[in-house]
Amino acid sequence: MIPVERSSPVVFISYSHDSQVHKQWVLEFASQLVANGVEVILDQWDLELGDDLPKFMEKSVTTADRVLMICTESYVHKADDGRGGVGYEAMVVTGELIQNLGTNKFIPITRQDGGHAVPVSVNTRYFVDLNSNNSADYYEEQFSKLVAALHNVQTSKKPSLGRSPFQPPIPTAAVANSNDELGDVDLDSAEKIYRVSSGIARSRNHYDWRKLIATLHNRVSEQLQTWSSDPKSSQCPPQNVLDTIPLFAAIFHPLIVPALVGVESMEDGFKDQTGILDDLINPHNWNRSGLVVVTELPSAVGFIYQALHGALAVDTSQLFLAFELADQKVASVDGTRRRLWQTSGLVGWPKSLNGKSDLAWNVLMDLYEKWPWLRYFFNSEQQFRANISAYYMALHIRELVENIILGRLQDCSAGRYVPDIPLRFQFEDTQVGKVAYKKLLKLKNQFRADWKTRGIKENDLMDAWPKWMDISRNLCAQTAPLMFYTGDMFHVNFFDDIQ
Repeated sequence: MIPVERSSPVVFISYSHDSQVHKQWVLEFASQLVANGVEVILDQWDLELGDDLPKFMEKSVTTADRVLMICTESYVHKADDGRGGVGYEAMVVTGELIQNLGTNKFIPITRQDGGHAVPVSVNTRYFVDLNSNNSADYYEEQFSKLVAALHNVQTSKKPSLGRSPFQPPIPTAAVANSNDELGDVDLDSAEKIYRVSSGIARSRNHYDWRKLIATLHNRVSEQLQTWSSDPKSSQCPPQNVLDTIPLFAAIFHPLIVPALVGVESMEDGFKDQTGILDDLINPHNWNRSGLVVVTELPSAVGFIYQALHGALAVDTSQLFLAFELADQKVASVDGTRRRLWQTSGLVGWPKSLNGKSDLAWNVLMDLYEKWPWLRYFFNSEQQFRANISAYYMALHIRELVENIILGRLQDCSAGRYVPDIPLRFQFEDTQVGKVAYKKLLKLKNQFRADWKTRGIKENDLMDAWPKWMDISRNLCAQTAPLMFYTGDMFHVNFFDDIQ
């Protein structure tokens, strides 16, 4: 498998303090994981005198990507008996906690003289065998399998499903020349486009990918011409624009779907899908005269795409991709070029909606029901909403970075500051906000890499954070009469929680 950029996985090691020898083994095991690119939360490193033990456990288990349960006989007994109040040595992961967070997060690791006992709460889970009586070669094999799983790398890749020999051939993008088309791929069939583009990305066939995109570009141009030539389309009254935007944006499904597939693949040569933005906001031969709600529809499509792109980048731990698109410069009406995240019509205030961010957010969130193909990328509506919210939280942090770099923070005040990034994520359901925030915490290393690239010190951000939160709270409070507001930001403790 080609190595791909991603944030380091974070694991929490849960174990019982059976003996000094066992503690030393756990310490060496943790060090071995760190040497293999895995960030480890371990009491011997991260717990200090005076720290709250239950809080340390709860925070570690919740924020870590995976929890490694070192299953000695003592650990298993404590877990099954539910003992956990007499000190950190008795700290165990309870069945209730596992049920709440999902069992796939917890990996049992057997570490016994013989046998493979694990707690009842995870007794059906696939475990890692690091028992003390195993050979060195077997230990290395099991450890390598664990590291690969933590990095989400398949050591044995399942081949792509072949076609039935009784099924007629389905054209793909591997065509004889640039004039050929994907005859069986209907423009409106996002499912077929998804399957074809996913297959090409998995096979890393750049030639077929280019042919596919060229063919779909032609299809989009044809459909856009059909839409523009319809008198009813150009006379769309403003009151229907909430319905018109998703319908108009659907014309671009053949470009948006493969672009998201590229991001999802995490494959070099496919994951960078920033170039599509110009194709969406400046379609060929688009008529710029007429009602603004109509002429600015392509910008609304750009707004939708950047949000979906950012949400998927967050979901696949590729925050750097989200920032690359956000930093892409686009042409404004006056001919100047500004970065996407500073272009209000693209980041959250589309002109087709009279620059109203609340309407734009509603259009965005309604897409999960209107576009069933989004389920290929996001398993549930909550996941969809949480990833978009996490993306906008990330942009909100990025805006603080820019204000510090430009020396503008001291001039910001709630009364006269106009933010570049809309704060509509703050009005999401509390559970959605919590899920979004957890996703944000997992990206802390990518945030730090971005800060380093931009020459900003984390301590400077931490010092500026309270003022930034005050400004943001006040901005939200100004909208509170119109929308539900909880009174504080979901990510208010971001800099405390990433320490």
